[in-house]
Amino acid sequence: MMVLETFPPGLNGFYERMINSLPSLEEDLCKEILSVVSILKRPVTIEELLPLLHSYFSDNMETLEEVIQSCGSFLKIQAGKIYFVHQSAVEFLKSSASKLSTIAERHKSVFWSSMDVLNRPGYLKRDIYGLKEPSTDMAEIHIPEPNPLCALQYSCTYWVDHLADWVCEKRIVMGEPLPQEECVILEVSSFLRRKFLNWIEALSLLRQMQGAIQAIQKLQVLFNQSPGSIEQGLSAFIHDANRFLLYHKVIIEKTPLQLYASALLFSPKQSVVKAQFRDEAPDWVTITPGLETTWSACLQTLYYDLERCIGACSVAYSPDGEWLVTLYFDGTVKLWHAKSGTCTHTVSLHGGEHLKYSMSMVSFESKSVAFSADGKSFVSSSCNGDVKVWDRDTGRCTYQIEPHPSLATEMAISSDGSTVALYDRGRIVIRSTKGEFSTRTIECHPQQGEVHSIALNANGQWIALGSTNHLLEIFDVSTGGCQQISTDHNEVTVAWSPDGAWVVSGGALNPRMNFIVQIWERRTGKSILRLKHEAPSDPGYEDIPTYMNLSADKRFLAAGSRCDICVWNTSTGALTWAMYGSDLKYINSISFSPDAQRVVSASYPSTIKVWDLSIMADSISHRPSPSTGQVIFTDDDRFLAYDLLMDKIRLYDRRADMPDSTFYEESVCTIALSQEGQRLALASFDKTTITIWNTSTRAITLKICGRTEHICFDARGSEESVCQRRHWNNEIAADVYLDEVSRRRNGPKRIACLAFGNASQLASSLGGLIKIWNTSNGRCSQTIDSGCSYATNMTFSSQGQRLAFLAYDDERMWGGYDVIIQVWDVATKQCISTLSWEETSTLSTRSSLSFSGEQQLVSCENKWTKDGLRLAVICLWNLRSDSIITRTFTSDKISFVHARFDTRLANRLHTAYGFFDTRELLSTSSSSCIHAGSRISKKDFEYTPDSESAEAMPPFRGYGFSYDREWIMRDGKRLLWIPPDFRPSDEPGDITPGMNGSSIMWLRDSREPVRMYFTE
Repeated sequence: MMVLETFPPGLNGFYERMINSLPSLEEDLCKEILSVVSILKRPVTIEELLPLLHSYFSDNMETLEEVIQSCGSFLKIQAGKIYFVHQSAVEFLKSSASKLSTIAERHKSVFWSSMDVLNRPGYLKRDIYGLKEPSTDMAEIHIPEPNPLCALQYSCTYWVDHLADWVCEKRIVMGEPLPQEECVILEVSSFLRRKFLNWIEALSLLRQMQGAIQAIQKLQVLFNQSPGSIEQGLSAFIHDANRFLLYHKVIIEKTPLQLYASALLFSPKQSVVKAQFRDEAPDWVTITPGLETTWSACLQTLYYDLERCIGACSVAYSPDGEWLVTLYFDGTVKLWHAKSGTCTHTVSLHGGEHLKYSMSMVSFESKSVAFSADGKSFVSSSCNGDVKVWDRDTGRCTYQIEPHPSLATEMAISSDGSTVALYDRGRIVIRSTKGEFSTRTIECHPQQGEVHSIALNANGQWIALGSTNHLLEIFDVSTGGCQQISTDHNEVTVAWSPDGAWVVSGGALNPRMNFIVQIWERRTGKSILRLKHEAPSDPGYEDIPTYMNLSADKRFLAAGSRCDICVWNTSTGALTWAMYGSDLKYINSISFSPDAQRVVSASYPSTIKVWDLSIMADSISHRPSPSTGQVIFTDDDRFLAYDLLMDKIRLYDRRADMPDSTFYEESVCTIALSQEGQRLALASFDKTTITIWNTSTRAITLKICGRTEHICFDARGSEESVCQRRHWNNEIAADVYLDEVSRRRNGPKRIACLAFGNASQLASSLGGLIKIWNTSNGRCSQTIDSGCSYATNMTFSSQGQRLAFLAYDDERMWGGYDVIIQVWDVATKQCISTLSWEETSTLSTRSSLSFSGEQQLVSCENKWTKDGLRLAVICLWNLRSDSIITRTFTSDKISFVHARFDTRLANRLHTAYGFFDTRELLSTSSSSCIHAGSRISKKDFEYTPDSESAEAMPPFRGYGFSYDREWIMRDGKRLLWIPPDFRPSDEPGDITPGMNGSSIMWLRDSREPVRMYFTE
């Protein structure tokens, strides 16, 4: 195509003659083509242009091409696309001299033509490429021939732009009673409610997810102020669609068909999009409980990579709020389009030296990226003094300052990116990113403490230092002068207001669960505002401010800590917004959007999250909960979840006539639920009393009390006589074995485990001794001595005839310890089989035990790491032959197997990853047979990468997790992607095996547990 400079000026007369000389038979067609092409957003193919024209071509591509060629003075076809021969032709056609339709009419025409083609039956539809498999990745997709999206590409991508341009040109105010406008509202509403998912799928296949989000956000602006009922319904749909796309963008653009699966299924209960397309969602699975009610305050999460979780150490908004820059602990810098969450550039910072330092020094959590004042570039710096300036548009490094001779312990960048400050052993080194001055040095020596943080004001004129000795120091960069302010908080973190008039300090108080944030006037050193933060619940660790930031207008102050973000109004001191929970572990950086409507946070080991400060509904509902829960199941309908920090036990029941029940008990150390789900037993850390509740009435039915001060023995020392003599309001004092435990071994002085058997059995373990209680009268019917300090993981066979448990000593707790599994016959009070694992710290005392329906097989599991791979062993213990059949599996991401026998099918063993037929497991050549009486060690499961003793992927059937817990699988195939917010932790008590293949449940930090029910 010829360049602009080669054409002489003043071509209007030439173009007028060309318009007037168009072939008479094709004049109207040519003018329509020129009108349409002149306002298109990019060159189009003939296939794309055809549906945008109102003229009738009967899909005759050759005829259309001939007409285009007759417009040769304006247009040409090159590489299959239609171009103007010169930019001046476009300008002429848009002017009144062309005597064509108005610009508004042209945009209107393209909009309506786009709507027409996108609404045609069979054109825009589900699975338009015929992929069939919902887990098909974009990298695996081959465009079919003919391409069903060929003619739809332009209309899919730009129909919203033409609607917006039409509105802009005509200055239409949405909501006024114009018939034309009402038609538009009805058309857009109808299209979105019928074709929204199909449209987004098409845009994903076209790699236009950023365009999809931007289109929805344009529609938000267009229809935001419409007062009518139809308009309000459309506005609500568009608002929800924006949240829907922002939350699910990462999986939709990677695996388009998960739009109909994961995206619909994991959206909140009250999502408008979810309700509208309920019939498109999977009908083979339901989630209850586990779904949020509404969209949370987190607008979007910016993922470093779907395959890896790399912590973020710094984040900053551009001055216009359109961009975000983030720095990660591995030295990667990413530039994002702020509204759509699309990464536009990824650059590498400093390599291994940066990574080593940032991972080992907590103090590196200070800010290390910033935008320039005009927003056209961004600056990155690390503690070695290596500073780089990057062009925002190209992602290229335009300026670099060589590294400092030694690593600094603290560093900061001014918010306008003009200045970098490094603190190193009593010196502050100051550098200009614009080369405006040479390196400057200020000598400083904190009194009786170390520098904890450093901050520069916006233009780099002032530096604030916070130390570990309650001291805040302010330095004038020009003169080196120092002003000292004494605070009452230690480990002082510092920040500046954008204008440099205020300096903020934050630090811990005693007790260190609370912290103070204080605003000081720089000029006078006087305190302006003092704010005290109190954790909503004991987070279990020190909660101190790690980063602070003031909004551009100084109206709001945000402080991030190890588990929360708080935003205060600086005029009133009122807490205006707060978020607590696992999404916010170790906040390293916070940045306000220029309008102070949003906050973006960077954290480790999580990632980047953008928060809407107008949403308060759930801002304090997610309490910090560091994997201290437990999930217990009984059958397909009921399960129990316990939150240690909240002292809350909740029983979930799927049956409509049985509401969920909540029990509150302090310091619970272990819980158990009876097989029929009617009884709940619990024991506390601070006492040895067992409390049994009726789950229907929520009343205490029995207390088996065993505190040391209640122990008394009769002359004969009879257990039975003691039980018979002590009754206090249904609180029965048992013989309790605390003194015996204390005399014999160094076991714990609390009940470690509880397990229900049949209708009248409850087993408890304390210090390696196991008691079986009659729950009808509270009497002890049997005592079992495990011979160890600990006995746990107890499980009864279905009718309570046999009891299996895991026991171990703690003498070598940190170096590995022997673990013993025993099976006892309850009726004969005899141990019928024993299995010993030699010195393994991974059999984990948390391994699951399960009886088969015939009571002849016991399953257990083990896992460890070797050669970088995680090995998992499933053991089937044949009680008839007293032999162990084992099978080893390997994966780089495998966790606990969580095995449990089916309650209906004796040969089916369920795991968190699906189920096995145990007959196949016993017959396979990759299984090993070991006598139960022998002592098993890792040598019995030696694995080498080329051996056949381990399988990369076992033949799991039915539903379960993938090894990395990112997918729900069916028969070994990926089926449903699990968003990171919904994934279980790696703790063994946080997940269950498949419940008879029909359901699976798990806990997640700080949120409601999740239970999936499968109907196929």
